[in-house]
Amino acid sequence: MSNNTHILAQQTWQIDTAQIRFTIRNAGLNVHGHFEGLEGNIQFDPDNLQNSTINAKIPVKTVHTGITARDRHLRQSDYFDVKKYPYITMKSLSFEPVDAQQFKGVFNLKIKNVVKKITLPFTFIKEGKSAKFVGEFEINRRDFGVGGWSLILGNETQIALKVQVK
Repeated sequence: MSNNTHILAQQTWQIDTAQIRFTIRNAGLNVHGHFEGLEGNIQFDPDNLQNSTINAKIPVKTVHTGITARDRHLRQSDYFDVKKYPYITMKSLSFEPVDAQQFKGVFNLKIKNVVKKITLPFTFIKEGKSAKFVGEFEINRRDFGVGGWSLILGNETQIALKVQVK
């Protein structure tokens, strides 16, 4: 099969469900939250990683921590500034295999107007006509201008993704 034919056969996936969760330390306790409404263009084939791409975005206004006042504050300019920067985006740069279902993706992550290259280790499990992406990574919130210096708010934020596609 020629390379051009393989590109045409690239697997395009539609997002079915998505869980985008985060954890950060605040006042010595873990604060958990999530975002909703993930949208994306996913063309991923484990047998054709060089032509695979993932472009995704999530509306920042959907941030939810279980405390309404905190969620409103997170939407303000000193944190996510959702009026000026309504989306967090991720765009793949490359993929490499780790084993049959494990991969490492390099992405440009854009929060507010700051773009940083991140590495996202993930599992891709194909189940008939559907599949699941599961991965975790960590960022420093201050690298993206989210919140300022703080004695009580941690800088490191763990992010967990579970995306079901069809």
